[in-house]
Amino acid sequence: FMSSLHAMVSSGGRIFYIIDEGLRNHIFLPSDWKLVARDAYNGTILWKQKLKDWHPNNWPLKSGPGDLPRRLAATPDTVYATAGLIAPLTAFDAKTGKILRTYEGTDATVEIIYSDGILFLLTDPKKTPPRYSAKTATYAEIKHANSGWAWTPESPERKIVVLNAKTGKILWQYSSKVAPLTLTVNQNQVFFHNGTSLVCLDRRNGKKQWVSEPVPVKSVPTGCSLRVAYSDGVTVFASGVNMTAFDARTGKTLWKEKLLKTSHHCPEDLFIINGQIWSPNTGKPQL
Repeated sequence: FMSSLHAMVSSGGRIFYIIDEGLRNHIFLPSDWKLVARDAYNGTILWKQKLKDWHPNNWPLKSGPGDLPRRLAATPDTVYATAGLIAPLTAFDAKTGKILRTYEGTDATVEIIYSDGILFLLTDPKKTPPRYSAKTATYAEIKHANSGWAWTPESPERKIVVLNAKTGKILWQYSSKVAPLTLTVNQNQVFFHNGTSLVCLDRRNGKKQWVSEPVPVKSVPTGCSLRVAYSDGVTVFASGVNMTAFDARTGKTLWKEKLLKTSHHCPEDLFIINGQIWSPNTGKPQL
């Protein structure tokens, strides 16, 4: 079934995470989801905030949403999270856990990115709570959960909402098909994949700068995800074992290569460090 730990970030000498603290005697006992803060040095619990609800824990093996870790972001002063599965963005005081504000116009936030005082949110206005509870972890149940709640290019449009973190003022919004975990920002641009191509927006106003040549995907299973990463003027898109690099200024395709296979039911692993792309070969056993 589902893991008990769904997201974790660190900032300002503290660790913040979302965890199910329900009784561990049996998986079918009720969940108790909380946002927890600890001292990063010695593990002392600093505060806890109870969440209204969360994704069902009785969900087939390795098929839970791959974008749940994007529900949490932090700075030394503030923690940003959703207080429930389908909820607006809430800001918590990083020291005390006190709720500072709930942002208007951010209902059903599913991904959070914080950058230089600006929040880039992906919201899903059509999202509804999953009404499914697995009683057995059979392969049929796993397939059903993975395909039934999968993201496809035919899925409803979602909305990118960009706002000032301090004032809550919405700076701009953009509606489009947006694949899970592809929302990415740099100092001047915003990138995402719409199921067919990579799209680039101007960070300041949300105006479209370019759309890449088609690099389509048929679907993104519930437990998996695509991946977009930016570094040194290059934007890299990963889908399965395929990897495509684009000139971030023009959207022109620079090259195409193969990516090492990521373990199944997991988001694609793609890291750019000092000009080199890293991908762990976790999807194939080494003999």
